[in-house]
Parts: sequence; C-alpha cells; structure tokens
Amino acid sequence: MDSENSYFAHGKLMLLGEFFVLRGANCIAAPSIYGQSLKVVSDDRKETLKWEALIENKQWFSAEYDLKEFEVISASNNFLAESFARLARVVRELNSRFLENGAAVTTNLNFPQSWGLGSSSTIIKLLADWAGVDPFDIHFATSTGSGYDIASAIANKPIVYQSVNEEPKFYEIELPDVVKQSCYFIYLGKKQNSQRSVKLFLQRGQQDLPVERMNELASEFINSTSVKGICSIMSEHDRLLSPILDLKRVKDVMFKDFEGEVKSLGAWGGDFVMACTENDAEYVSRYFKNKGLDTVLTYKKLLL
Repeated sequence: MDSENSYFAHGKLMLLGEFFVLRGANCIAAPSIYGQSLKVVSDDRKETLKWEALIENKQWFSAEYDLKEFEVISASNNFLAESFARLARVVRELNSRFLENGAAVTTNLNFPQSWGLGSSSTIIKLLADWAGVDPFDIHFATSTGSGYDIASAIANKPIVYQSVNEEPKFYEIELPDVVKQSCYFIYLGKKQNSQRSVKLFLQRGQQDLPVERMNELASEFINSTSVKGICSIMSEHDRLLSPILDLKRVKDVMFKDFEGEVKSLGAWGGDFVMACTENDAEYVSRYFKNKGLDTVLTYKKLLL
C-alpha cells in the first residue's frame, strides 16, 4: 500500500565561534530561510529504493539501491551514491525497521549548493525525521564536525550551541535588532577546504586557546545594542583567530576600505562573509558589487 510523507530541514550559517566550537566554546548560529525538502512515497510491493535529488527543482543526481545492504544498483554518480548508502546503513543500525519496504524518494535543495548552507546536514536531519531517530546520532557516527549545523537544521530561531565530548547542547535566542538591521551576508563565490585550518587549530593545546574570551564575545554579541559594538566583537574575534590559523583577516585582505567590519563565516576565504556597517543597504550593495560580488543578502532575506 502506498503512503506519502514530506519533511523539511533548514540550512545554516555560523555567525560567531567558528573553529572554537571544536574545543567546546559557545558559538552563535542561525538557521537559514533556505533548506532542503524530502518527499518519500512508500510502496510495500517494491523491493528497491529509488532516489532522485534536485537542486532548485533540477535533477542533479539519481540512484537505485537494494534494501538489504543498500548496495548500489545504478547511479548517475557512484561516489555520491556510496556516500548516501553509508548514511542509510547508519540509520538502519539506529532503527532496524528503516526502509523495510520499497520507496521512491525525492529531495530538493532550494539554494545553490555552492553556497555551503548545509546540503549534508539537511540530509541527515531529513533522514532522522523519516526514520524517527536522533539526527545527532547519525551525525556523530559519520562526521567529526561539532554538530552545530544539525542543531540549526532543527531550530526555528538563532541558537547558542556547544558540544563537549559529542554531547550537544543548544538553545534558541533572539538576536539584537542591530544585527538584523545592520548585518549583511555576501557570497564570495569560492568553495574553501577547511581541513588545513582545522588541523592547525586542533594542534593548539586547549590551554593556548582563548575559549573563555570567545564565550564572552558570544555573550556580548547577543546583548549588543550598537553597530560599533558588533563591529568591535567581529574584529576581536578574527584577530584572536588569525594567528592560530596562520591566515590574514578577510577585512585586511579584500575589504580594507569598507566602512564597517567584515568577518569570515565558516572556512576562511570561502563561502559567505558577514559585513556590518552604519551605512545603508545601497552603500553595501554598491561596495560589494564594485568588488565583483553580486550575491549580497540582508539578514531577513537569508536567516530566520
């Protein structure tokens, strides 16, 4: 008998605390308006799983699996097919009744994959919803990341997130109006590999990292009431992190003449940056478009 179910998971951006969250610091993240949906049509007459993945309603991947061991029968991309199969096997370990019967699944990512808002974390959240398991169990079984992206996929508001020894804790918050009104998000158009930076960061002993100061900055960010205050926090955050990563701040490298502050989000040098200024949206848009950067989004256009 056929049955149909649909699920949705939010993407994410970490605004403050990147890298430091790997050492137990608080980070501030926000779920994005954009995300990924999953529609599953179950059919107990079938013995396979058919998967179709869309990006902005256009197919980019398809595969078919047997249900016993999630072996790939056919696929448009074998690497992606095997990656999903590993996730499905973990879900089966958490719920032995997951995909007992055949199904046809369609996922749809409603933002460009290159934006880095969380195509992987949203899939984990969607599979967890479908199977009735904890998404953090899937995440920590398959990834060494902090898990903040999973929390963001769950949340409906910005969050403060912390993970110590794979014990995630998070709670929803209201960010100050100054952040929502004066912060902008600009896509740099570069996909950055963070492995080198993560390795350098984790080589530093816990005692050498200003984790407590990062926690204080997160608290100050949440309670700030002025653009100057937000800019000061952004600047100090990146000045603390710059020598640890052996990388220059994006403000110093690319945007020295910007009237305000600019900080990297996620892997330094790629994906999005956050800009904060007392100037209006027209100034921000003009400034970054003059730099060849056309994707300039307000807080309300990108984040919940």
